[in-house]
Amino acid sequence: ARLDGHSRLGKLSPKHSPGLNQRGEQDLHILLLMKEGLTNQQIGESLIERYPQDFPTRDEATRRAQNLILGYGENL
Repeated sequence: ARLDGHSRLGKLSPKHSPGLNQRGEQDLHILLLMKEGLTNQQIGESLIERYPQDFPTRDEATRRAQNLILGYGENL
């Protein structure tokens, strides 16, 4: 547990360059597609194409996108 705590603290260091983990990459992909104006269906299909190991079904891809859409999507 102590090593995990050290690792977590290291990520917060001002000199640390964190990058994105796989989930962060996926969220960024969704947000960029939202910004481009793609439909929810197109975003879900893109997730399946780009990350087939993480989104084997349309429902899983759509749910992941919807979570971000609800939080960051504009109300038109």
